[in-house]
Amino acid sequence: MDSLKTARIITVATAILFAIAFSWLWSTQGSNEAIRRELDQQKLRSEALLAEKLLGEKSAAELDQLLAIARDTVALLTEQITTMRQRLSEQTQNYQVLSARCDLVLRNLGKARTQQKIAEANLAQEQNFLEKIREENIRLFDSLRYYQKKGRWKGYIFF
Repeated sequence: MDSLKTARIITVATAILFAIAFSWLWSTQGSNEAIRRELDQQKLRSEALLAEKLLGEKSAAELDQLLAIARDTVALLTEQITTMRQRLSEQTQNYQVLSARCDLVLRNLGKARTQQKIAEANLAQEQNFLEKIREENIRLFDSLRYYQKKGRWKGYIFF
């Protein structure tokens, strides 16, 4: 009986060990499944982060290119502004020179007009004077003719 008892104990112990092993295996498998699910989720998160990182790097590269283009554009515009300021300065100087010349010409023109008015006034006076002299000459010649006709004048009148 001892051998039967021993066999039973061994069978029960084996069954208990088998049940413990099966429970441990079942528990380990559930744990492994949870770990696998967590690992898959971590892989998905990692891939999403990697995709996001690549997108961020691509965006950063595009922004760097845009920044470089913007810097080039700013440099070009700065150069154009400098050129335009120089041209404006030159044109301002030319304007000031031309304005000074124009002022001088206008002053000279004003003086010339004043001199012209003076000359016209002098000419008018001279014409009036000449007209008076001519009238006086005509009157004197008329007087001389009169005296010549009357016989009181013996000279000759040439005209």
